[in-house]
Amino acid sequence: MPIDQTMAWFAQGLHSSVVPATVWTIISWIAFFFKLVSLSFAIPIISLIVFDFFLWLWRLNRPPPRDSPRIGSKGPRTFAQPPSPNYGASSGASSATRSTGNLNSSQRRMGYSAQTDGQ
Repeated sequence: MPIDQTMAWFAQGLHSSVVPATVWTIISWIAFFFKLVSLSFAIPIISLIVFDFFLWLWRLNRPPPRDSPRIGSKGPRTFAQPPSPNYGASSGASSATRSTGNLNSSQRRMGYSAQTDGQ
């Protein structure tokens, strides 16, 4: 005998002889309630996935706004300017900057390290 027919026979036998009809109805309603509760978790997640897919399709076929910059365009770029040295302060770091004002960067590092090594 195949498994499907065996299980159908068992359920029919359980329903008709062992368990009264009122208890079987209560069991059916409890099973229905738990199935409904399980769908209450699955349906929102599935609907969000479907919504996200259709939102992606809508944005894919929509032209980009005119006022936003295009990605990958080779427009003019502005870079932040380094802060200018403060010549009015009297700290040790600014005095090292003052004394090496017109040297290139490697010479400034040498001059700064030479001044701090002696202190």
